[in-house]
Amino acid sequence: MAAYRQVIIFVLVCGPLALSGCTRGDVGEFFFKRSLVQRLVELCGSDDPDCIAAVHEQTDGCMVESNFPRLLLSDYRDDELQRFTEAFYACLVDPLGNPYFVVAPG
Repeated sequence: MAAYRQVIIFVLVCGPLALSGCTRGDVGEFFFKRSLVQRLVELCGSDDPDCIAAVHEQTDGCMVESNFPRLLLSDYRDDELQRFTEAFYACLVDPLGNPYFVVAPG
């Protein structure tokens, strides 16, 4: 059922954009960002509305800052995924500039 919803979302998002060139990168970014936000909100927990708000407000800018297109072009290679994750997590910060998430060593 979730896959069906994603197809519907894709059609709604890219259908109108088809004439303007909805690319593979656009689709990849859309689905990656959607699943990333959902997972981060779960990690925040319902008892941390500031974290949830930061995820929603900062994700777009952090994807730019952490160079998401580079990850997409690498076909999600492990080393590139590690680089992106570390940069992205460091970018999602509280009002004092402390990151909400850190990448576990290893």
